[in-house]
Amino acid sequence: SFQYFGWMLRKPNQVFEIWNTPVGIIPGEVYLIINILCVLSGIALVIFASKMTKRSKACRTWTLRVLPVITLTEIVSFYKGWMSEGDDSLIQHVLAFVIGTISLGGICTLIILAYTSEYMNNFFSRKNLDTVEIRV
Repeated sequence: SFQYFGWMLRKPNQVFEIWNTPVGIIPGEVYLIINILCVLSGIALVIFASKMTKRSKACRTWTLRVLPVITLTEIVSFYKGWMSEGDDSLIQHVLAFVIGTISLGGICTLIILAYTSEYMNNFFSRKNLDTVEIRV
């Protein structure tokens, strides 16, 4: 994310050329905004996730807030990739959004469920984890 953000700052013309093009039902300007949002939220996620190594509850909370934003931007990117293949039928639009939402949204949901579990609450509260029963 940091390297990509630096590239975006150095080569704005290429960024506009790549991301400011409409594909499917979404205008190019929206793709450009979503790409910028994805990069910035990715940087935030890296920072928050790295600070979670010190059991920071605030960083865990912010990580769980940023993760759905990244997931939404990635679903749109998945849609763009799918639709750039050329078939512009309604079924392709629906399939692109549904498959992207199920796969990427499912991963996001699993991560959120894991990090909001009782075990993780105890872990970030620095409680003794020997007495916590782990449920799978």
